[in-house]
Amino acid sequence: MNAFELLQKWPSWERAGAGTIFDSPAWAMPVRWKDTPCVLRRSGVTFRDVLGISVRLDDEENFLGICNREAFPDLHTLWDVKNNLPDALKLALVEKECGPLFQILENAMRRQLNVVDVAPAENREGTTGFEIIGQNGKPLVSFVLKVDTDMVRTLGLLKYIDLNHDSILSMERAARAVYASFTLEDEEIEGLAAGDYLMLPEIGSSQPTWQVEDQKSEMLQVCAPETMQITFGQFASEELPEIPQPNELVLMRRGKILARGRLTTLVQQPAFALEEIL
Repeated sequence: MNAFELLQKWPSWERAGAGTIFDSPAWAMPVRWKDTPCVLRRSGVTFRDVLGISVRLDDEENFLGICNREAFPDLHTLWDVKNNLPDALKLALVEKECGPLFQILENAMRRQLNVVDVAPAENREGTTGFEIIGQNGKPLVSFVLKVDTDMVRTLGLLKYIDLNHDSILSMERAARAVYASFTLEDEEIEGLAAGDYLMLPEIGSSQPTWQVEDQKSEMLQVCAPETMQITFGQFASEELPEIPQPNELVLMRRGKILARGRLTTLVQQPAFALEEIL
């Protein structure tokens, strides 16, 4: 199972809606700035000093606030006096330098973008901040846009989650060490009593495993009595904690504990000494 498949089955993500995905700090959409691979991310910064542009995405009018970045060299040079420039000149500079940004927005939103006019910067209220992150890890472009519900559905896809983001790598889920699995007839299970022994040839001859979900099959499992928290990063890298040699044990079936006991030896072989039937 690769990291993306692991995320798809992670308890907090397998039913995550578009809004949850889009709001995640790990949301990161691969884009291209001209011919350079980049990443589009949400920004936690409130951008106030913006050049406001009224745009139309398909038939819906929106507000785009462009921030001062060297990726727009002429705008960057004239930024401090932009409020004194004629609207026609602002639009001409935007049309000249912001084409790569418009292309990214068209591709990301799956809508055609057309520039309408200059708009007051105050229209930024209610917008969402974005940054295009270059290959050096630094913001190349910053802007704000008003994001509607349809956009969230388009952008909030699980494939845009950065699997290497700290918020993803640090997620934890409970796992239980399983030392042996086998089957018994129902009559044999019902006949188990304190003082009985179950031979465990698997211990010492095969590797125990970590189980993250309750087993729903009819198999009996000899497990650790407690679960342990393991991170997404450990699962994804297959660097799982070493499973300790057991002392106390439980017998489980269909995710329920049937008996408790301890590891011992019987005729020089590992065995599960049943001490309590539940």
